[in-house]
Amino acid sequence: MNSDGYPLYRRRRNNRTHIFHHSGFVADNRHVVPYNPYLSHRYNAHINVEICTSARAIKYLCKYITKGSDRAQLQAIRTTISTTADNSNNIATATTEGSATQTINNRTTATTSSSGTTTTTTTTTTAANDTNTTSTTTPYAPSHKLDRAREAATGTKLLAFFQLCTNDDQACQYCYHEIPTHYTWNPRTNPPVANVVIRICSISLSNMPLFSLRLLLLSVLGPRSFNELKTFNDITYDTFEQAALARGLLESDDEWDHCLQEACQFARVPSMIRSLFVYILINCMPADPLTLWNKYHERMSDDYFFQLHTNMRNNQYELTKQEYEQLYQRTLGDIEFQLQATGHHLTEFPTLPQQFILEFDDPPHGVDVLARVEQDDYNSEEQQQLLHTMLPILNTEQRHAFDTIITFLNDQPDDPTTRLFFINGPGGTGKSLLFKALLAHVRGRTAHSRFKIPLNANDSTTCTLPLTGAHAHIIQEAKLIIWDEAVMCGKYNFQAVDHALRDIMGAVDKRLQDVSFGSKVVVFGGNFRQILPVIKKGTGSEVVRQSIRQATFWDQIQVLYLTQNMRIRNLGPKATSFAQKLLSIGNGDHLYSETVEIPEEWLMDSNDVTALINMIYPSIRSPESHPTHYAGRAILASKNVNVDDINDLAYSIFPGEGRSYISNDKIIDSDDPEGASTTYPVEFLHSIATSGVPRHELQLKIGIAIILLRNLDPDRGLCNGTKLFVTALHDHIIGVRRIDQGYDGDEYFLPRINMCTIEGEYPFILCCRQFPVHAAFAITINKTQGQTLSTVGIYLDEPVFAHGQLYVALSRATDSANIKVALNLSN
Repeated sequence: MNSDGYPLYRRRRNNRTHIFHHSGFVADNRHVVPYNPYLSHRYNAHINVEICTSARAIKYLCKYITKGSDRAQLQAIRTTISTTADNSNNIATATTEGSATQTINNRTTATTSSSGTTTTTTTTTTAANDTNTTSTTTPYAPSHKLDRAREAATGTKLLAFFQLCTNDDQACQYCYHEIPTHYTWNPRTNPPVANVVIRICSISLSNMPLFSLRLLLLSVLGPRSFNELKTFNDITYDTFEQAALARGLLESDDEWDHCLQEACQFARVPSMIRSLFVYILINCMPADPLTLWNKYHERMSDDYFFQLHTNMRNNQYELTKQEYEQLYQRTLGDIEFQLQATGHHLTEFPTLPQQFILEFDDPPHGVDVLARVEQDDYNSEEQQQLLHTMLPILNTEQRHAFDTIITFLNDQPDDPTTRLFFINGPGGTGKSLLFKALLAHVRGRTAHSRFKIPLNANDSTTCTLPLTGAHAHIIQEAKLIIWDEAVMCGKYNFQAVDHALRDIMGAVDKRLQDVSFGSKVVVFGGNFRQILPVIKKGTGSEVVRQSIRQATFWDQIQVLYLTQNMRIRNLGPKATSFAQKLLSIGNGDHLYSETVEIPEEWLMDSNDVTALINMIYPSIRSPESHPTHYAGRAILASKNVNVDDINDLAYSIFPGEGRSYISNDKIIDSDDPEGASTTYPVEFLHSIATSGVPRHELQLKIGIAIILLRNLDPDRGLCNGTKLFVTALHDHIIGVRRIDQGYDGDEYFLPRINMCTIEGEYPFILCCRQFPVHAAFAITINKTQGQTLSTVGIYLDEPVFAHGQLYVALSRATDSANIKVALNLSN
C-alpha cells in the first residue's frame, strides 16, 4: 500500500498487447486496471475495482461532486442592420456562442481530451431600448406570416409596437416585452429563431420619467400611443410618473388618502373606516398620519355623533368644542384598542393626538378600561352555560386532563412552581373541545397575540413587551395561556415568551423570575405525528433540534395523553378503519421505509386538476353558490407552485368578471437604490415567488374565496390563515368578509400593505406592496394543520417532502368518503 491507501499492483510485461485503432496506442498487461469479472458480466459495463483502506482512496468521488457546475467560453457578437441614410435608430441583435470546456460524463471527457467541441449554443437576445417619441414607425409582422412583412424599418420598435396594437387586435393582449415571443422585428433581415430572450434595457431611478415609462410598458396591455400609456380609469395624466402612481406601480403616501377616501364612499358604518385607518398605521407606515386623521376624523366618528344625538333625542343640537373633543377621544380610544390587539400603541405615532393615551396609561384606570373592553366580547353567563353543556360529553381522558389543569388553576401555592402541560393527541381526539372547556371555565376568551415574537426567532430572541403599564397588568392577571399546534413552532419562540413572562411576573414577585413562564398555567397542544417546525434548507436533525421537545423547559412539562378518537365515535367500523389507517401512516407502520400505499378507494382515476376541482367544489360554476360552500373545502398540495397552478385554473372556472392588482416591488436594504434599480430590474423582482408574500399580479373576483397572509386584526379573527371571501373590488381597497360567517358577518376593507422577505433569503430584502391575500381554492398542507375540513382533495404531483405532511393532509377530513387523492403515477 502507498501513503494514500492505494494498493501497489505487480503488473508484469507478458508480451500480450492491444492496439487502439483510432489513436494507435499500444496497451499491454501493465495498463489493465483491477476489475471483477462477475461485476463486468452482471452490469455489462467497465467497472474499476479498488480496495479502499483510506478516505484518500475515494477523494475523487468528493472532488467530482463538489467541483462546481460546468464552465463555458462565451463570446458576444453584435451585428447591425443596414438602414436608410436618414435612420438614426439602428436595430442590433446580440448573439452569444458558448463552447463547454469541462463536464463530468465520459463522452464529454473524451471529446474534450481530443480537442473537440462539446456544445455550441446560439441565443438571440432582443433588446427593446427605444424611448424616442418622435421617430416614424414600422410594424412587427407575425412570425407565421413572414411574406406579409413590410419593408425594412425606419423607426423605433416602441412606436412600431403602438402601430401593431392599432392594426392587430391580437397584439393587444400582450405587453411590450412579450411581443418578440409572438412577432418578429424586420423579418427579411433577421429571420425568426426558436430561442428568444427579451429584455428591456434597465433604467436608473434617477431618470424617473423613463423609469416610469418602463414600468408602464411592463404592465399595460396593448397600448396604441403614449397617451394610452398615460391613461388609467378614463383619466389621462400629464406625465408617465403620474400614470404609474395612479396604477400603483410607484409608491406614494397619496395611496392611503385614496384608500380612506374610497372607504368613506363605500363604508356602511364608520367602524370600517377606523379599522382601515388602523391597518394603514400598522402595516403601511404613512409619512404623515396626522394629515390623514385631520381629514377623516369626522367620518370616523359619525357613529358616536349619531349615538350622542340619539341619547339627547335632539338631532339639531349643536355640540360644544369640549363635546367634539370628547367624541374624537372616543374615536382615538377605539383606534388605540385595535392597535393594542396587535401589540401596537398610539404613542408609536406621536403626531396623532395623545390626550386619550395620557389618561389610559394611568395603571389602575388603564387596567380597568382595557379589562372592561375585553369583557365586552363575551358573556360570562353564556360561557358558564357552555361549560355545563361540554363537561358531560368529555371522555375519561379529556376529563382527567381538564381536572388536572383546573386543580393547578385554583391552587395558589406559597412557593412558586412550574405549571406547564402538553396535551398530546392525534387528530380527532378532542383537543379543541378540551381547550374550549378550559376557556369557558376561566373567562371564555383565548389570550391575545400579545407577545410580539419576531419572525426569525433564535437563541437570543426576546419579546418586545413592556414590563409596566396596562398590558403588563393584564398579563399578570391572566389565569391561563393555551398554545395550540405547538409542534409547528420552533423552541426559540417558546423560550422568548418564557423569558418575557419571567420578567413581567418578576415585577410582582422576584421569586417568579426563576420559574418557567413566571409560574403561569400554560397548556400546549399538539401531535408529533404532524408537521414539525419549518427550517429553511434544514436537515432532519436540525428540524428535530428546533422542536418544543428540545426546549429548555420540556423536562418540566406534564404530558397528558388523548387517545380516544371522538370523531368516529358511533360511526361504525368503516370510520374506525379510517382512523386506524391514519394512525398507521402517522406512526410510520408501513411496510416500506420510503413509500406509503394510499388505499385505492381514496384515489382518483387520474391526476387531472380540473376533475379534482369539480369534485371538491361541485358548485364552483354557479354564480349563486353561497360563500359558506367553500368554508369546509380545500385542495391541498405540498408546494406553493402546485397551489398557484390549481388556484389559477379554479379562478378561470369561477364565474364573474375579474380584476387584476399589480404589486409595487422594491429593494429596501440597498445602500445604492439607484444602482439596485439597474442591477435588479423590476421584472426580475416581479418574478420572485416567496412563501407568505402574494404574487405580483393578484387576480380577484367578487365572491371568490381567499386566504389572509398577515395578522391584521386578531380580535375580529383576521389572522394569518383566515379564510375570507371578496365582497367588493375598488381601486385602492378590497372588501372582504369571513367565510365562516357568510353574509351575516362584518365587512372589512383591506389596503395594500408592505410585506418583506426574510433577511438572508435573498442577497437583498424585497419589499412588496400588495393586498395581503391570495386565492384559497388550493392551499399548502402546512397551512391546514389544526383545521378540520368536510371535503379534502390532495394533489401530489410528487411525493411529500417533510415529516408529517401526508398524515396532516389525510387527517383533515372526518370521513374517508370525503377524501380524494390525485397522484402523478409517472413521478
